[in-house]
Amino acid sequence: MSDLISPGPRKFEFSERALSDLAEIWFYFSESSEGVADKVLRQITEKLPKLLEFPQLGKERNDLTIGLRSFPAGKT
Repeated sequence: MSDLISPGPRKFEFSERALSDLAEIWFYFSESSEGVADKVLRQITEKLPKLLEFPQLGKERNDLTIGLRSFPAGKT
């Protein structure tokens, strides 16, 4: 799993909360298939360079937390 959270040559710093969330996502999907879990994590982390370049992409989710945005990573 750890090789899936450092996409490409760019380096990202993940908070402990983000790492915990990614681990929970992976473990949830791994119950049916580790391959699926890897794919889901890859879909999420492949979006990071785009979000780093354009941080205002996605939908505002101030209803959950002020300043939060959501952005689909898989099939929509």
